[in-house]
Amino acid sequence: MARGEVDLIIGVGGVPEAVLSGIIVKQLGGEMTLRILPLGVAQEEQLLGKLKNWDLFKKSEIDILRNFRIVRPGTEKEGEIPWNRILTIKDIVNGKDVVFTASVIKKTPWIRLPDGEEVPGVDINPESGDIKVHVVRVANNKVEVVPVIYKTAIEKFFKQYTDNQDKDGEASVNILFQLGKAYSEFGLFQQARDCIQKAKICNGISEDLIQRCNCVYEYISGLDFLTKKSLQTPKEIVEHFEKSAHLDKDGLSPKRMSKRFYEYLGDKDRQNKLYDEAVEHYKKALEYSSHELKLYRKLNSIQMKDIIDEYFSRIDKKYQELNYKNSKELEECKLKIALEVFYDNKRQLNVSCRNPWLIFFRRTVLHGKTPSYKLAVLVKLLKLYKKLIRASDDDLNLFLNTEFGMSGEEVDIILDYRKVNKQFHSVSELYFVKGLSLESLSKLLFPNVRIESQNELEDSEIPLSISLVEAVERRNKNILEELREGFKEEAQEHSYAVAEAYHYVGMALYDVGDDEGSKINYKMATTKFNEIIEKFTGITPFNAQYRIGNLYEELALLFENEQTNYYDKAIETYTHIIDEQKSNKLFGYIRGLMGIRIWQAKERVNYIKKELHMLDS
Repeated sequence: MARGEVDLIIGVGGVPEAVLSGIIVKQLGGEMTLRILPLGVAQEEQLLGKLKNWDLFKKSEIDILRNFRIVRPGTEKEGEIPWNRILTIKDIVNGKDVVFTASVIKKTPWIRLPDGEEVPGVDINPESGDIKVHVVRVANNKVEVVPVIYKTAIEKFFKQYTDNQDKDGEASVNILFQLGKAYSEFGLFQQARDCIQKAKICNGISEDLIQRCNCVYEYISGLDFLTKKSLQTPKEIVEHFEKSAHLDKDGLSPKRMSKRFYEYLGDKDRQNKLYDEAVEHYKKALEYSSHELKLYRKLNSIQMKDIIDEYFSRIDKKYQELNYKNSKELEECKLKIALEVFYDNKRQLNVSCRNPWLIFFRRTVLHGKTPSYKLAVLVKLLKLYKKLIRASDDDLNLFLNTEFGMSGEEVDIILDYRKVNKQFHSVSELYFVKGLSLESLSKLLFPNVRIESQNELEDSEIPLSISLVEAVERRNKNILEELREGFKEEAQEHSYAVAEAYHYVGMALYDVGDDEGSKINYKMATTKFNEIIEKFTGITPFNAQYRIGNLYEELALLFENEQTNYYDKAIETYTHIIDEQKSNKLFGYIRGLMGIRIWQAKERVNYIKKELHMLDS
């Protein structure tokens, strides 16, 4: 289009592609319009001559659109837009300073130099390590193609090797290792293997170094095999990485490569609807990365695919019956339909997680809710479950009344059921308590919650799955780099979001049965909160201290064999809020502003002491 060879492009694509394309079009003075389509309509090509299909959004899609303030036509409020509105370039690209830049990876007829020649792909000089890349820049109504030379570490390590060939064997080996790693990083695998072979014949090399050379050689061969051979031979590829499994100390990650490869195969099988094969590949990936929530989510999504599809199909019908209006009736129906679908199919379920109901509940009833809201609900359900299986009748009565607003009659029904059945395996078993109405079940299983801490990322209306901690941390680091004057309030809020992200992952990993991964993420959450306390001043560190106490209380509920230890840590944490001398030393003289937090900390300590007394007795 920039060369005047094409006048108009029409097509269907994704949102990121629309924004990137919009930037180019805007910079070249063109126009672009689009409208949002349901995924099924776009994928099944139900577009031509069938405008009635263009509004067939599923309830799950509507929940996601609402995060973007995109709503059903005719229901929009201030700041919202209807999904049938034709968006223009101003909607798609509304920044003042925008530019598109991209590196040309391989030669393509679409991108040409001013003389008409095709732009070459990436070229690397194996001797100097210099990489020549052509960068396309679209700005100010023109397209520029700029050659850029990148200097790599290859030249430095190559010079070190030539200057130190006469040194002792271990020094030469280490230099050759570094040179080989640099070569492999940029795809020069033969040169990398040559370096390792030279290292093996250095004078005075020990057996341990020879073994290390063999491992590095296998790792490089695995990368080469992965990039050049057929991906239908996973066994041969992974064998290379397994033979180099002890290289983490060398800055290489063979386990991670094996994980990524099996995950890729799982994704490919899932896309091709080969679900049994995908499950096996995800399980293999988890053997190499046992605490990765993303893999558990992919695995559970397949294992629960049929019942999740059934749930949303029934919700869509109910939504249509209610004339596409969100109402209290719809919210109650969500829970009713979820319970019916789950228990109608429970015997056929083969799910690898500790509590299938909570996983299903999160993916269905809580779909479209913010991560902070989901976390608050899950924590409350955790406390409910522990009370159901452990509390005395009087304590359970008080808890259900004060925390869930249950009437005396409703509580008596639950107590009678517990006397007969003795044991609850999940909070969802309240579904079988005869005499509890749907309204009563909703109070218990879909409770009203108060979010303890605000999440800055959610407040910014960024639709983000907080389970992806890496994305939150990356955003946090970017913000900190931009705040060149030092730490400010914005950075505090982002650090808080990172801490809560780890908290969410910790709870989610517990639900799938990964206790070790849960503890690791809870520890990361407390570490992030402690960083806030160390680096900042004011109210936010005070609140962070209180949140650490909350986390220790949750750990005491999750891991009963370590309950006393975690409760003791919670008391110690709250004491730094309650004790005036300790709090002034830690937070400065702001106690006058924190009366509610101090009172809450005292209440938590009193509650924990009662729990510890019950444990002792």
